[in-house]
Amino acid sequence: MREKIIVLLIGIVFLLSVGFASADFWSCFNDGQVIDFCNPQINDRTCGSSLCKYCMSSYDEVGDCYSPGNFNQCNNGGGSCSLGSGGIDSTPPEFTLNNPVQDGLYTERRVLVDFNINEVADVYFTDLLDGRGRWTRICNDCTSGSRSRRFDEGPNHIQFRVKDVIGNEMFHEVEFFVDSKEPRVKRTSPRRGFASGFFEVQFSELNPEKLELHYGNFVTGMRVHELDIGSDCILDRKKYFCDASVDVEDFDGEVIEYWFTLEDIAGNVDDSRVYDLEVDTTFPVVNSIETEVDGSRVYVTLDITELNFDEVEYIDNDASRPRWRRLCSRLMDGVCEKRISVRGEGIHNIGLQIVDEAGNLISSEFDVEIV
Repeated sequence: MREKIIVLLIGIVFLLSVGFASADFWSCFNDGQVIDFCNPQINDRTCGSSLCKYCMSSYDEVGDCYSPGNFNQCNNGGGSCSLGSGGIDSTPPEFTLNNPVQDGLYTERRVLVDFNINEVADVYFTDLLDGRGRWTRICNDCTSGSRSRRFDEGPNHIQFRVKDVIGNEMFHEVEFFVDSKEPRVKRTSPRRGFASGFFEVQFSELNPEKLELHYGNFVTGMRVHELDIGSDCILDRKKYFCDASVDVEDFDGEVIEYWFTLEDIAGNVDDSRVYDLEVDTTFPVVNSIETEVDGSRVYVTLDITELNFDEVEYIDNDASRPRWRRLCSRLMDGVCEKRISVRGEGIHNIGLQIVDEAGNLISSEFDVEIV
């Protein structure tokens, strides 16, 4: 009796195993029908032809979804199939763009384009800034993509078009910035001589973020002056021309060093060459003016205090055609002595300009009477 029971159980197990093995079946779908899988880890499909045939192991009537089967078992069961359940796909694909990110900043022109789609689809993109409406294909019949593409320097505004096998479409836009070129400070001034507090710089950079003037010494101290690129600079043919004015009076009589630092929007930095300059903020002093008239000739003697003297100019404001002329280009023991000619009788007002090598300038005047 016991042996009969064992044999019966073995037979039941065999029949059940045969029944489960043959439970896999072919399910057929028409163009546009959605194949919804119960397992969320498996992407749903949409039939894109007149007839699609899938091997299934079970169908959940409550969830209206399928579990995939074993192809060998389906083939062993024959080629016939039952009409699958699934509505017509009218839902656009779900497109997840991982890169580039919105408002991202990239330091290379080749930017990774990485995305995922919840169903098989074709993916295209266009440049909304200067793409002229042309679409570029990224992939066909894909569910993901990860490939670097070359984009324009500066701002980019890209639109993606994702189209599934039925023709359902969705669009996705992203804006990002590319700055792959290093900033470059081209020229600074002054390069030699004296510092008056006025500095100039030229640079080339499409996306400047910060421009700083560093100046001073280790005796009195180092200073940093940030320029306002919008108001202190002029853009001309992709070059910026900038002026900086700082107070260097407390460095008077000392030597300072200075340089400019330029930073772009991507954080790239370029430093200009360092220059050493003497500082002279003291204006010339005219201690006395003496004149002696001999007909139309006037002998002028100026006593001037200035360590870095450059020149003295004069102008006859009562001449028929007034113009500036050089009076002295050097001092002898602090004295400028020169003879000038004044034409025309009467009182003449003579204007003076005394300037030093640092550009410090003062004005003075005197009157002479020609008889």
